[in-house]
Parts: sequence; C-alpha cells; structure tokens
Amino acid sequence: MKRVSSLILAFVLVISSTFVVMAQKTYTVQDGDELWRIARDNGITMEEIIRWNNIDNPDLIYSAQVLNVSQGDETASESPLKHGFCEDISLKAGKNEVMFFSEGEKVAAFIFTPENYSADSVYPALVVTPPVSGVKEQTAGIYAEKLSKEGFITLVFDPRGFGESEGRKLLLNAYNISDDIRNAVNLLESLEQVDANNLFNIGICAGAGFSAFETAYDSRINALAIISPFLTGQQDQINSVGNTANLRTYIMPYAEPANLNYFKTGEEMIAQLVPTTKEEADAVNARPIIRGMMTYYLPGMPGDVPNWKNGLDLQSFNYVLSFSIYDHAKMFDAVPVFMVYGDEAVSTPGALEFYNQLNGEKDKLEFKGAGHFDLYWMPEYVDPAVDAIAEYFSEHME
Repeated sequence: MKRVSSLILAFVLVISSTFVVMAQKTYTVQDGDELWRIARDNGITMEEIIRWNNIDNPDLIYSAQVLNVSQGDETASESPLKHGFCEDISLKAGKNEVMFFSEGEKVAAFIFTPENYSADSVYPALVVTPPVSGVKEQTAGIYAEKLSKEGFITLVFDPRGFGESEGRKLLLNAYNISDDIRNAVNLLESLEQVDANNLFNIGICAGAGFSAFETAYDSRINALAIISPFLTGQQDQINSVGNTANLRTYIMPYAEPANLNYFKTGEEMIAQLVPTTKEEADAVNARPIIRGMMTYYLPGMPGDVPNWKNGLDLQSFNYVLSFSIYDHAKMFDAVPVFMVYGDEAVSTPGALEFYNQLNGEKDKLEFKGAGHFDLYWMPEYVDPAVDAIAEYFSEHME
C-alpha cells in the first residue's frame, strides 16, 4: 500500500511541476500583419488568439493593436484551460439549454429531465452522441427527449466544431468527440439530481463508434446502446476502396492540401458533405450512405434544421483513417452493449461485424424492412427502440 501511495505521490509531483507562473505575453500589431501569421509565429492557434482577445472579425486588426498571445498568469488554484459549467445550471422539468467546457472550448447542449422531475430526487442519466455532422436538434435530440420520458436525465450535445459549439469548424475528430462525451458525463455526474451510479451512453450512426470509444475507457458507464451504427473509421474507408494501398491513392490526397493550407494560412478547407441533387451524387459516385443522407439532411427533409451545416473539413480524413472502434472490441468484455439496427440498412454489415467481436454481455433489436435513416426519426422504429433501450439500461442499474 505504501508503494502505491508513493507512486501516486510521485505522479502528482510530476504533474504539479508543469504548472508554472508565466507572465502574460503580448504582441503589438504592425502594418501588414495578418492574424494567422501572428498566431503561427507565437506557436498558438487562430482559435486561441481569437478567444483570448475577444476578436469578432479575424480580418479586422489594426496597427498598434496589442494582442495577448499567451494564456496569461496561471496559479495552482486555476487550470490553464477553462473548465466546468459555463454558468450555474438549475434544471427545470423538460428541456434545458446549457453550455459546458470540453478541453477549454464551449459545448452547446440540451438536458432533458423526466416529466415528473423534482430537484429533490435523483435519476439515472445518459448522454446521446449524434451522427457525423449531426447536431442536437436532430435525431440525437429525438432520442434524448423520448428517453427522458422513461425516467432518465438525458444530455445531447453539438460536438465541438459543429452546431452552436466552439472548436475547429466542421472538423470530424473522433478523439475530440470522445473528449466531449466524457465531459458531458462529467457534467451529468456533477449534478445533484443525477445518480452517479447509473450512467449510460448512446451513440447514433458514426456517433456509435465515438460513444463506444469513450465508454470503453470510462468505468462510470454501466452500459452502451448503439443505434444504426455506421462505424466510420479506418475499416470503413478500407472497405470503400478495397485495400490499404488504395487509401494512399484515393483517400489521403483529399486531406493533404487541407493540411498544407491550414499550416500556411490557419484557414480550413471545407467540402460539401451531402450532394444536393441526384446529378451531384452521380457525378461524384456517392456511396450509398451519402445518398441516404440526402433523404434526411437536405432542405425539406426530417433533419433540416438551421444549426446543421452541409460541410466537412477535409482534414477530417487524418482522424478518420486513424480511428477504428474494432480495435477496442476487447474492452467490452465487461461492458453490456445493446444494438438497434434495420436489416436493410447499408450500415448493418459493419455493425454486425463489431457486434460479433464482442465477448461480453450483449443483445440486439433488429427491425425488419428498415433502412439506416428510418431509425433516425420514424416513430414506428424510434418508439420501440426507446422502450427497448430503457428496459436494457434498467436491467443494468445498480
């Protein structure tokens, strides 16, 4: 026991030694300066210099303007990153709009409470993670609201870079989203009305993989549910082009110009994610999952909401190609998993491949005749899925 304590103490001392008191560093703008160059020359990001100086328009800086180019003074009592809630959270019955910090950036979220909600009671809680590019007002919000009516406090969020959250614009980074999920769990656990012994995760489409990744390394989570899992990542991309050699020929070149452009200018290269017409889809030989997105996200479709943007940063390929939830299947030997899918969904083969690799407790609900996006919003699928997930989670409460 003494040895363990000594190791922990040594670790704490090492960590503590990294927190030094630093004077805030400034830079005076010269004629011809550009913000991205100032950020680059000072070893910081555009997002940091904009945030530290409350800059509304990055294109409007003026000669002799003094800019903060460091985080400023740090003390032992204050983390160099923003943390916790953006403001005090006082939950009411129904829908609550909240903000919290994830790795120093604001994340926009909804928290739904049960209809019989009382601030004097405690409830099991869960986090719902949206699909690729998805926001809280779409399918993830539908599931979160319906599950709150089953007695859960539920949280759904815009991943950083999407919707109303801060972060690199439209950058799909599985590891960042995993951090967002973990911090959403942290928020829930911090609430007095949440039963910290009964926390759960849900992921939809690609969010299934990201939610699974967070769950695999978070012992607080009692069980995981994945809905229409399209396990975006390395294996999916390999399957799309046939082999790893073709990744270098057909996939990686999309990211490389974006990498260089961001390095030189600090600006993202955004590509349209969902074709807006059949002709556009045919012209790029769009994959079935992308064609399916046209039936949900485009104007007039069920997922058409103002906060959703039809785009993705091309640097996303760097993170997609390095991520594979299949590599973490062994971590679910002690984590119950419930999968909901349609037997006609384009995502089903990959989902079943992951499911079959799981050696721990698991169960699944299959909808005959249902496609991938049918489970996003159609009541004939969503309602029984919610009932089944609520029952499964209830069976795994402490």
